[in-house]
Amino acid sequence: MNIKYDTENGLREVMLTFNDGPHSVLTPKLLDILKSENIKAMFFVLGINAAADKNIKIVKRAYEEGHIIGNHTYFHRNLKKLSENEIRAEILYTEKLIKSFLTVPKLFRPPFGATNVSVNQILWEFGYENVPSSVDSLDWKDMNGRWVEHTLNQINAREDSVVLMHDTYESTINHLPELILPIKNYILNDFVIS
Repeated sequence: MNIKYDTENGLREVMLTFNDGPHSVLTPKLLDILKSENIKAMFFVLGINAAADKNIKIVKRAYEEGHIIGNHTYFHRNLKKLSENEIRAEILYTEKLIKSFLTVPKLFRPPFGATNVSVNQILWEFGYENVPSSVDSLDWKDMNGRWVEHTLNQINAREDSVVLMHDTYESTINHLPELILPIKNYILNDFVIS
């Protein structure tokens, strides 16, 4: 799969991506919102969360509803500070959980965006494509919803946007409709959201 952030119509595209889930309560709520808005997103799954509380069922639901599933390591450690064996373990432990939901090539997003030559070599070795974000919502930093305006400003300044959010914060789920509405309806009327 070659990820392109454009459309056949020449419209700019906004790709919503969510890191660190699944969360047993919040991710299903997020999936309900995306379903009602007819939006597909990317979910970069954290292995420890997928393994907890039968949360793999949530990953399966996201996959079955047409969302793209990617690997975000097992423990969310900074890969640049790990040995090559530790990097491999972080990737493979999560892959073992989500293997049947991965695309070809498999998609990966390193915690903190931290990569180096060793990380990139291991990703290549395992058949992963690194998917960086171009818009950081900072939803983890602002629990009051001000991240929405910050995100819209970044989206408006770009041709195409890969928006980084998290499905592990209640404020993200609660304020997501405030982000979707202007993209779909009026502020950014030359965009398509996918």
